[in-house]
Amino acid sequence: MPASYPSNYPPRVDHYQTMEATPKAIPETSPETTTEDKLDRIARELHFCPNRIWQMVKDLEENAMVKILEFLVRLRRKKDSIGSQVGHEICGFEFCEKARIDFTGVVQRHVCDDKDCEQYEFKMSLLDEAVEEGELTAWELDCSKPIERPTPYMAVSHVWSDGTGSGPWASGKVNKCLYDFFSDIATRFQCDGIWWDTISIPTGKTTRGKAIATMHRNYESARITLVHDAFLREWEWVDAVTACFAISMSPWFSRGWTALELVKSPKVKIIFRHNVIKDLDQDILSKVDPSIPEHRILSEKIKNLRGGAIASIDRLLGVLRARSTSWPRDIAIISAQLVGASVEPSLSQQEIYREALKKVGEIKSSHLFHNSLTMVGDFQWCPTNLLEMPPASPKDSTLKITKKGGLNGRWLWSSDIKVIKNLVILENMHRVQRSRVTRILRNSDSPQHQYRILIDPKYKKESGLKALLVLEGTRRGGPMHVEFVASLKFHSRMEALKLKIDWNESNVTIVGNNSNRIQSTILPVTPPPLQRAEPSDNNNADNKAKLEAANPDENTELHMAAQSGDTEGIQKLLTSTSPFETNKFGMTPLHLAARDGRTKFVKELLLHHDFMHEAPPFDYQDDDSWTPLDHAIWQCHEGVTKAIFEHRHFSPEDLNDQDEIGQTMLHLAAERANRTIIKGFQLEDLRGRKVMMDIVCESNQNVFHRAALGGSREVIKELWKKAVEFYEKDKYQASKMMLEALDDNDRTPLHIAVQQGNFDAACELADLAPHVLEIEDCDNLTPLEIAIDNNDDEIVQELHERIISNELSSVTGHVYLNIVKKLTAGIPAGHKSLESRNRGGKTPLALAAYNGWASVVERLLRKKANPEAKDNEGKTPLQLALKDAEDDDINSFVVAKLLLRSRDQEHLIEKLTTSEASQVLRMALQQRTQGIAKLALERSRADVHSSGGTLTPFEYAIEWGDQEILDLLIQKTPPISDSNIDKTINLILEKPGSAAILSKLIKANILPLDGNNRRKVILDYAAKNGHIDLMEQILEKVLMVDYTASDSTTPLFDAICFLSFTGHVRIEVVFQRGTRFGSPQNCHQPETFLIENTREQIVKKLLELGAKPGATDENRQTPLFQAVKRGYPGIVKLLLDHGANVNTRDSEGKTPLFFANYETTKLLIDRGASPEVLDKNKKSVLQYAIDQGDTRALDIYSKQGIKNKNKAQEVRDYLQKHPGRRN
Repeated sequence: MPASYPSNYPPRVDHYQTMEATPKAIPETSPETTTEDKLDRIARELHFCPNRIWQMVKDLEENAMVKILEFLVRLRRKKDSIGSQVGHEICGFEFCEKARIDFTGVVQRHVCDDKDCEQYEFKMSLLDEAVEEGELTAWELDCSKPIERPTPYMAVSHVWSDGTGSGPWASGKVNKCLYDFFSDIATRFQCDGIWWDTISIPTGKTTRGKAIATMHRNYESARITLVHDAFLREWEWVDAVTACFAISMSPWFSRGWTALELVKSPKVKIIFRHNVIKDLDQDILSKVDPSIPEHRILSEKIKNLRGGAIASIDRLLGVLRARSTSWPRDIAIISAQLVGASVEPSLSQQEIYREALKKVGEIKSSHLFHNSLTMVGDFQWCPTNLLEMPPASPKDSTLKITKKGGLNGRWLWSSDIKVIKNLVILENMHRVQRSRVTRILRNSDSPQHQYRILIDPKYKKESGLKALLVLEGTRRGGPMHVEFVASLKFHSRMEALKLKIDWNESNVTIVGNNSNRIQSTILPVTPPPLQRAEPSDNNNADNKAKLEAANPDENTELHMAAQSGDTEGIQKLLTSTSPFETNKFGMTPLHLAARDGRTKFVKELLLHHDFMHEAPPFDYQDDDSWTPLDHAIWQCHEGVTKAIFEHRHFSPEDLNDQDEIGQTMLHLAAERANRTIIKGFQLEDLRGRKVMMDIVCESNQNVFHRAALGGSREVIKELWKKAVEFYEKDKYQASKMMLEALDDNDRTPLHIAVQQGNFDAACELADLAPHVLEIEDCDNLTPLEIAIDNNDDEIVQELHERIISNELSSVTGHVYLNIVKKLTAGIPAGHKSLESRNRGGKTPLALAAYNGWASVVERLLRKKANPEAKDNEGKTPLQLALKDAEDDDINSFVVAKLLLRSRDQEHLIEKLTTSEASQVLRMALQQRTQGIAKLALERSRADVHSSGGTLTPFEYAIEWGDQEILDLLIQKTPPISDSNIDKTINLILEKPGSAAILSKLIKANILPLDGNNRRKVILDYAAKNGHIDLMEQILEKVLMVDYTASDSTTPLFDAICFLSFTGHVRIEVVFQRGTRFGSPQNCHQPETFLIENTREQIVKKLLELGAKPGATDENRQTPLFQAVKRGYPGIVKLLLDHGANVNTRDSEGKTPLFFANYETTKLLIDRGASPEVLDKNKKSVLQYAIDQGDTRALDIYSKQGIKNKNKAQEVRDYLQKHPGRRN
């Protein structure tokens, strides 16, 4: 059971093991197990949040829910390619624990290897200035300043739980690696700036409010929106439907702000594992099959957020209820922006909800049947939190929302409320409403009451369980006006009541309430006394400040009407306000109406201009250099563009107007991939006024470059028709000027389509101009190479097929690893494309070798690609495989191995430089490939002591331990350099069989023993590990019986401390023939003899050779201490015979006698050891014996005579009292 599986959850049966036989198998535990239970279990097994699963399936019928279950079962087989969600172990269907956590303090993530890069710091005060001036708050890629419109930029849509927020740092600081990661992606997608809320939301209170209120504009205006979610980045790109599921499950899709960002973004790109980036609309949503139930279900909720502004309350509630935010007020702001309502930052939460409701314009009758307290004044029928509205049914009557917040619609109504007096369910009502309804029903017998009950006439012939309780106002003709009191639910059905109640049907308007009036029908109300306002000198200033706060953009009333699309009273406004008047940002009312898609308002304005016999401001550019048509085209408002195109004052030449960066309207239309708009304009009118198709922007991009960005095959086809017409049916000239045109980066439209990953556009452009596949950009990359670098295997395959079918020769040879079989299957052996070269003279084999694509190299070699072909720099594929490769680069080594073993190409190694040959040798030794290692040693100029930054070939061979390779290396190896010798010795000593390796190296004179320290290290090792052969070798080179080891000991120490041998051990004759001052005698062969007491013999020989018994270790103890401690009386005697000091003291002041047993005590006392020497604790060994009652030791001490008479008497007295002997 996984650790994340809740301990209190019922044990999981391993029924999943039986599901592999059929794709439709579903988990079963018992006949009583529901589909919901199975969904919960498999969600937990796959480490998904159950709440996210439930949000996906809760509105589905049983059979549809089973389809999703079957999909999850199939998904289990792809466990290695899917992501998982941590921290959701205790989540349930109805609640997600992590959705309620505030992630704003999560530390910002690193994408660099060392996780400790520097930070970029942005000057946030520049954002306040940008907001005040109506500019964007996206930053230039170099972080210097905010960009100016209409500079293209990338918006980042993310979740702060990933660590992509600002975290606990001061505002304006981001990790360099993370920003550079986003910046690189922005560059790839032709963006010159980044909008990322972490660095793009101002910190000033006023400007921050303004920025949040217009948050959606940042995504509407972005060239692309990049979705970054750590969960999605764990998912491997498999197919569109799997991607839809991953998106639906992601934390990103569960947040409120990201839903808004998804709705407003023109083009959305999503990052998956290995940084594969896919277009949401083109690569994912367009590829799902709606005829397959699970495809439709998994994609539907995403598609619902890609159709522009939300137009119904039910859709709005469906989006908001499935999502969470860090701040409650954000939901109100998001709701308004989702439906396209304009709200000021100063508005309250209820005022924002009201604007959203006005924008939608209608609700369904069931939306009124909630149990919540309602807003005050206008919209008093609406709950204070819009999310409290219940869902509606398709059958419900529609109620229109008036300007003043009332509701118009048809209702059945009755004043006979006393019949429901005892049927109303009061328990679920809010306490305030319950009290109010109870009092009203209590007084329902009064004939003067003005309360009514309403029911939806759509349910006239059906049983109902609910009605509205309202208070009727004074009738003045027209529909009945009522005030909302409460929604009622009943204990029993209304069928019987319908027979008793006299129902009327009419139009009813539910208006804003007068709470005092409703209250007065229950209890008398005393009006508050009138208070006279005192005059103030500040009144005028306050009023002015309020007006400025309410209208920060300096809009006229006509501007405001244009934003809301309100056409009522427009003629009256036009009599007092000029349609040419601009607001703070240089925008006319036509700009605003065109931008926000107010088609009806645009038509009314155009009619007014016709009436006034004046030309509309089609060519008026706002402060961002955009005309009304620019805005309409970018937002894809087809109704607005059609109205302008059809207007008599519009000319095709208007499409030639350029903005500040040289874009024409045709550039914008092509990029927005709207075929209707492209098709809607005429290339030339009757007056000969013509659209110039060949205009380029500042970056030298024409309309086809922008169409490549947009990615629509149909738009490219439509543009191609117009281009051929523009060049008077000359397709060759049209292709040359439009399809082969290079921008500032030497990229054709095809390059850009491939770079963006736009499959359809790439295929269409490649079909229109196949020879463009041979063109390289400023980075020497062809379109095929770009597709390979982007891991876009679908585009790679399509382009490669066109290269082969068109017999193009200038093929780069890049072949994507995962589809190599498909790409090379159709190429015959020896085909000319195998020897084609790019601008650098590299063949396909050379490029594959350089990139380390072993399977590609293998296949190309089978196709008889030439392994000796040199590029412009004279490099062969083998040399390119080694270029820039590290010693541990397995892919490069495998490529080198393939090249050296292909068709007897072993001679290629002879052409390598010393550095290259040494690299091959190091790789072969590291990968333990004996054949290549031997080849490099025997036929190349490899330097066995060269280093690639880690180990030398010789050191790799030592690590490997292959005797044949070692012997071969020793034959070719000169003495190890002084700089490498210590490292080599240490490496050898770490390996098994070190003594044998050292012995070979010393014998071959490869390991110099000139330095004392090096000899000491090896002797230290040999003495401690009993390698007497090695000791003999070293001592044959130079006699060193008194060297000091790393722990301050000498060989004499080691011989004494060496553990006991089992059996017989050899002692070489070096211990017999060596002399202290002379070199070992080499005239005799070593003789070997066996001896039981090896330790004593070694000590004896060392002493005879001149080893000093007075040498001390780090504790100032001599070998005599060690012999005494270990109870070796023979060695103690040897040491004493060779002059060891019996009373020498160690660092604690103790003599050897302190450590002696009874046998060695006698030896030491006989040789003059004093039992009266005091240690650092001011106690002698004699005193310790007295304290411990050691009469046996005391007896030995007393027989040898104690110099201190008093102490001698004390010992005698003690022994008389304690005649026993210690065992």
